[in-house]
Amino acid sequence: MKRRLQTTDRRRPPAWFALADDPKAFAETVRFRARSTDLQELAAIYEEHLWPAIRRLRRRTEDVEEPETREMMVLSIVWAPAGADRRW
Repeated sequence: MKRRLQTTDRRRPPAWFALADDPKAFAETVRFRARSTDLQELAAIYEEHLWPAIRRLRRRTEDVEEPETREMMVLSIVWAPAGADRRW
């Protein structure tokens, strides 16, 4: 599938991404244009799709008797207008 979004240069992984060689780890920064009137759609995607999927995955670990088969994962989701970090 061909990507239509601009992504960071994969030849130079971010210095903070120490787990770049771990097949269970993933990092990607996506930059794209969106109309101001459509930004609420990002929240809807999170609330309607991503959060329910995270809850399903977490519930599946509740019945697992072997703790070594579970992985503690960290998922960071950030969205902001480009350059917003420069205003801090």
